[in-house]
Amino acid sequence: NRLRNRINVEKQLTEYKLVFFTNISHEFRTPLTLIQGALEKMYRMDDIPQALLHPLKVMDKSTQRMLRLINQLLEFRKMQNNKLALSLQETDVVAFLYEIYLSFSDVAEQKNMDFRFLPSVPSYKMFIDKGNLDKVVYNLLSNAFKYTPSGGTILFSVNVDEVKKCLYIQVADTGVGIPKEKQGELFKRFMQSSFSGDSIGVGLHLSHELVQVHKGTIEYKDNEGGGSVFTVCIPTDKTVYSEKDFLVPGNLLLEEANMQTHHLQELSEECQEHEKTVTTSRKHKILVIEDDNDIRGFLQEELSAYFEVEVAADGISGFEKACNYDADLIICDVLMPGMTGFEVTKKLKTE
Repeated sequence: NRLRNRINVEKQLTEYKLVFFTNISHEFRTPLTLIQGALEKMYRMDDIPQALLHPLKVMDKSTQRMLRLINQLLEFRKMQNNKLALSLQETDVVAFLYEIYLSFSDVAEQKNMDFRFLPSVPSYKMFIDKGNLDKVVYNLLSNAFKYTPSGGTILFSVNVDEVKKCLYIQVADTGVGIPKEKQGELFKRFMQSSFSGDSIGVGLHLSHELVQVHKGTIEYKDNEGGGSVFTVCIPTDKTVYSEKDFLVPGNLLLEEANMQTHHLQELSEECQEHEKTVTTSRKHKILVIEDDNDIRGFLQEELSAYFEVEVAADGISGFEKACNYDADLIICDVLMPGMTGFEVTKKLKTE
């Protein structure tokens, strides 16, 4: 009984810690979003002094990294509650992975490392969950850089196997590697890399779970001559997924022609034309329902350049304004006092 009680107490403590860190993570996202928005606004300026370009780039990469870490923690919370899900969308996966590769280029330069991106094809479109795959690849590359000494080599390979209908993503390094006795528990939740004194188990465990949700596999093997090789396999065949896994319902039924990039190009051109005429034509109306003063002010300022914007500070007043304001679009926060965003949208649909 004493043992059971201790186990229950430990479970409760772990749950309390996760709830605490989840809440803190949500709080961190607000100021980071504002910093990121301000940086994007500065990037759009035509007269940025040359001396500020590098510091702005560093700030942007740092906020991106912090947001990734926060999102990873929130994803870990979902995993604990068995709520991991997919939001598949058609993506040029080579271009997508190349962007992640570029985010590590500064670190590679600082550590004087041979860091290469090796795709088997210049471009390849398939359905992926961009958020999930970003977390997996970022985790693998972060560990590779963490455990590979300066002057080492990290190879980031992407291969498409049309026969096996699989996308292979491989990260190979010349780092410290994983001891044989640790390899069996590599993807377990709190595996400790005692050889380096750091915990890498949570990240790899989450990566393993995210890959499994993606109907894929992740494997480890020793690199010849020392180091690690992690290989992720993601299905390229979209029929292995169920309808609910797609970001837009009905994606499986869409004609391929409707998914081509030139439609996005046409839309982009239309938007540019719209920007030129928006001051003389009727502005579309947007209602922003957001309880955080800074985020609400930021959205109002940014959107007011193109649209007529009305704001509300909570769900209850937001619902009342939505009933009386002929909005073309409503942007609503989720966690708000009085009435959540889900409750607002449900009430608007039913009433």
